[in-house]
Amino acid sequence: MKEKLKELKEKVVSYQTKGLSFDEENTKMALILPFFMELGYNVFNPDEFRAELLSDCRTKGNEKVDYSIMIDNKPKLIIEAKRFGESLGQHIGQLKRYYNSNTDIRYGVLTNGVEYLFFTDTLHANIMDDIPFYEINVLDIKDQDLLFLKTLEKANFNGDKVNVKDFISRKKVTAFLSDLGKNPSDSFIQFVKDTLVVDEVKKEWIMEFFTSQPVTKPVTAPAVVQQGVQATTVAQQPQPLQTNSVVVTKKPNKKSASVLPKKVTILGVDIKFESWKDIMINSLEELVKQQPNTMSKLDTLITSKKRKKFSYIESDFPSYAQTKKISNGLFVMATLSSMDITKLLQKVLVVCGYKEQDLVIE
Repeated sequence: MKEKLKELKEKVVSYQTKGLSFDEENTKMALILPFFMELGYNVFNPDEFRAELLSDCRTKGNEKVDYSIMIDNKPKLIIEAKRFGESLGQHIGQLKRYYNSNTDIRYGVLTNGVEYLFFTDTLHANIMDDIPFYEINVLDIKDQDLLFLKTLEKANFNGDKVNVKDFISRKKVTAFLSDLGKNPSDSFIQFVKDTLVVDEVKKEWIMEFFTSQPVTKPVTAPAVVQQGVQATTVAQQPQPLQTNSVVVTKKPNKKSASVLPKKVTILGVDIKFESWKDIMINSLEELVKQQPNTMSKLDTLITSKKRKKFSYIESDFPSYAQTKKISNGLFVMATLSSMDITKLLQKVLVVCGYKEQDLVIE
């Protein structure tokens, strides 16, 4: 499986490098069906992998699920496909409608052929959670991802649920420790000083330790036995792939989607980052320094009928959305694709009286 997924990754990188854009149907054929074929499913046999399963969604009429993994003629895992490079967050509600319409369903998968979001119902029976319990990015497949996928292989999957609560808890712990390692709080530094009874603890010491001891190393999760096969896994956030540099001028280059750049500057200032979220937040913070008055009004200057981007009230955002608070008190939508982040920063620059070209991504 590992080698085949590596080939799939190389295919994705090739598409991104060429700046190709696919519609949903081509995404299914080129990326999504090969992914599930590697899990052992015969995608041409409707007894086990059925296309266009009718969903009993009473509020939206006769909608159809893209694909369903069938066991004993019942859908156990449903797959909703989106086009290559499309942001997935706005489609979680659609997958949830499908999931909630049939009590036989155990898993829901939302994918654009690169990112795979896995959902189930941990809070209320037969009502899909708004937050995925596991995420995979084919550009950054890790050993623990392979262990997780092992539980979903045709030879192992019998429709039973994996104990996902530990995955969710580990995901939160991993994210917390990762943030702590990047920017240790004063209270944590004081805690270390008090615990060790030392006079000085420097922030860079802690950051150096977390860099040399990544919190995302494989960890054994509670075993799940499915048809006599024992599998373990741990939830993990996907990390972008570093490839060739791309300069963003007036229009975002399609090559930049899902690719972590080498350098970013805004208004001539170098931005420090380790992720696309860092690029967005740190760029906004630089603009807060340059234009504090205008930046304080972003919630009224930049609005969207589909999704709020800025608000002083965190509850204004959808329940599934991740948010981040910047120094002027504004919450910003953090569940955005790299392309959406680029467009948003360019829009903020124009609102502040600058040019889109003042954002340079290499």
